[in-house]
Amino acid sequence: MKLQWNQLENEILFLDDFINVVEFENKHLFCSFIEDFRKAINGEIEEGILVFYEQEEEISCLHKIECYIDYFAIDFNSKKILNTFYQKVSKNIEEEGISVFPILSDFLQRIKNYFEDFNFDITYDTDLTIVDISKFLKVKVNDERKTVFEKILLLLDLESEFHFNKIVVFVNLKSFLTKEEVVKVYRYSKMKKVWILLLESNLSGVTLEYEKKLIIYNNLDEIVL
Repeated sequence: MKLQWNQLENEILFLDDFINVVEFENKHLFCSFIEDFRKAINGEIEEGILVFYEQEEEISCLHKIECYIDYFAIDFNSKKILNTFYQKVSKNIEEEGISVFPILSDFLQRIKNYFEDFNFDITYDTDLTIVDISKFLKVKVNDERKTVFEKILLLLDLESEFHFNKIVVFVNLKSFLTKEEVVKVYRYSKMKKVWILLLESNLSGVTLEYEKKLIIYNNLDEIVL
């Protein structure tokens, strides 16, 4: 898979061998890149500005790319994540041939008995699904007291398990992690087979392990390291 932006000479090629990092000395260009990513993710971008190719065919990035900027407000229990989780659990249980209603029949009978003293009849749904039960139990991803580093690893776990996106973009991630943590994120993403792209508004000066770095200077010159 590769990415072409009409303001860059170099294309960004996604392979399993390395992690793509784009560093901008030019802050205006950095902001433009982030804005075009946002438009592309929301399906609002004009044709030919930010283009993704898969096996040399142009593809839409709508619902296929996620861009993270605020690492303290990541919603690990969004509707998208939880619904995907519920559906996968439901599928696995159905494949095992487990019926939900027999498991709940005793509980439902007890509830019915409690209502016998009332002067009206009650009904209940016997077609409960694993999704219904999961929502009733408020099953969710536990993300309490996690550092930014731990949050990123959790994101990679979710992406690897559920394949929400083709590419995950992290903006200024290096500002929140140590160099050692950044390399661990790279290693973990490779292990989990999740393609990530780092967009940085500062020049780090050092090329870390696994990095393929594209640097854009103030004069718009580009260099690949």
